Amino acid sequence: IWPGVFLTELLGADPDPRSWRAVRIWWAAWVFSGLLLIAATLWRDASTLQAEADGVSFTGFTNLCAAGFAMLTLWMVRTLEGRDLRGDIRSAHRWVMAADPAQVVIAPVEPGAVAARDDAGHDEAERADVVRAGENTQEEVVAK
Repeated sequence: IWPGVFLTELLGADPDPRSWRAVRIWWAAWVFSGLLLIAATLWRDASTLQAEADGVSFTGFTNLCAAGFAMLTLWMVRTLEGRDLRGDIRSAHRWVMAADPAQVVIAPVEPGAVAARDDAGHDEAERADVVRAGENTQEEVVAK
């Protein structure tokens, strides 16, 4: 149990939750690896040919678990250092909900330099004068 105790003391008084979880997972895998070692050692005392063949298969399984445990140890050490599995510094990712884009993607359509003409041949300036002259008249609008 001493490696787990030392790692827990290494975390300090106020550990990072990721580091604490990594140490717990590593500690459980270390106990499991020790149990596999004891089982593989006891299986070597088998007397029949089939039990010895099964012992070889179990030893291969134990070796695969040991390789996985080595990768888990690397992950745990890098987590304690504040790095990811490849060794890069771990950066905090903050997800922010946004309803609109940060910038306008498409610029609004602006009228060109050429004034638009209506059906009567008046441009916008003449049309504005006509509207101002008729501001006092009321118009009835019927909606269907």
